[in-house]
Amino acid sequence: MAHASDRWGQDPVRDVDAVAESALSVLYERSAEARRFLESAPEVCLEDMRHHARAVAVALDVGDARLLEEYLVWAKSLLAHRDLPDTCLTDAVAALVEALHADSRPGASEAAEMLRSALAALAEAKPDLPSAIDPADPLASLATAYLEMLLEGDAHGAMQLLADAATEGVRLSDLYDRVLRAVQHEVGRLWQSGRLSVAMEHYITGVNQVLMARLYPIVASTRSDAGPVFVGACVAGERHELGLRMVCDLLELEGWNAVFLGADTPLDAVVAAIGADAYAPSASEAVRVARSLVA
Repeated sequence: MAHASDRWGQDPVRDVDAVAESALSVLYERSAEARRFLESAPEVCLEDMRHHARAVAVALDVGDARLLEEYLVWAKSLLAHRDLPDTCLTDAVAALVEALHADSRPGASEAAEMLRSALAALAEAKPDLPSAIDPADPLASLATAYLEMLLEGDAHGAMQLLADAATEGVRLSDLYDRVLRAVQHEVGRLWQSGRLSVAMEHYITGVNQVLMARLYPIVASTRSDAGPVFVGACVAGERHELGLRMVCDLLELEGWNAVFLGADTPLDAVVAAIGADAYAPSASEAVRVARSLVA
């Protein structure tokens, strides 16, 4: 029996880097067009391939191919709005499939087939993604009003809007999931389609973080030090902490004692914090834990 460390994807940094470099070698040999781009911007190409490989590793780790399909649809839309052909993505994915098949470790072949299936579904995907704010959701009007205020630069009014909603009885878990999360996804979609700048995306994310801090007393009022302990940390190099912060707050609402270590946490600090009932060193682990609690 193979040890966990022998399985592809168990060491995200090592495995993702290795398969990305192997896939670029395949792509270099197969495509003259790709070869020209690889020679002119090798670091950009490597980083793009790492993103693809990381998406495969996360989907395999969580055991949900939909995550990979959603990532590829996102990537297709991103390229389309930058006037780049689908072949930029499909050729890269095909090379990644071949590189994974060449890896003999357990999990690599499964990852390759998961990626091949996701690629087949990609052909039917539309380049324009629907709004992340579901119009059928009863909280859609609240989410839309909140986003519109933020786009107008009215951070104070936007935060007061959701603070009032919480006071009036809207559950904090619903505000997090059906408003903040939906708005954050919609902001990503608007950036992806070229309708929102990176600066504005960062501004809205920052406002969401401040709002969550202001709402935290509601979370703290439900906290029980006697509950099970959850440690959440963004691994070294990962600065996107908002989603994990939400997971920690939501767990506290359910009676957990959540310890949030923040973004870009050094490995030794993460290891020192172990001893919890549940531990999430990555997005995929957080997804798995959250799903197990909801189930």
